[in-house]
Amino acid sequence: MHHSFIGDRLRAFLHHHTQTTASAQPTPVIFDRTQQALFRGAGWTPVPPIAARILTALLDHPGSLVSNMVLIRAGWQGEPRGLPDLYKQVHALRVLLEIDPRHPHHLLTRRGVGYLLQDVVELVEDSGADRK
Repeated sequence: MHHSFIGDRLRAFLHHHTQTTASAQPTPVIFDRTQQALFRGAGWTPVPPIAARILTALLDHPGSLVSNMVLIRAGWQGEPRGLPDLYKQVHALRVLLEIDPRHPHHLLTRRGVGYLLQDVVELVEDSGADRK
């Protein structure tokens, strides 16, 4: 995956973040909706389509608890699915997002209700006016 167009901005963002937050705080994760990929520390990792749609639904509700049913509808685009399907996708997302998926920092569970996403930012490509 080629993301050289954001290299300098990404390095500056990560440098600023590491200078302004406590060392115990995990580095933020960056999601590129267009490429369906995550950047966490060392490089870009592709996100499978269902997991990417769930992550997108969470990013569309920043700082908010998103219900299980909303995430199921987003992930499977109306196809009938249940909570076990969602749990499998959430686990897959945690493997991609978290340093330790058993102790999540980015994707938090509110048992019986839904999920909350924190410290994940979305890469928004500018119009290209300042790109060479």
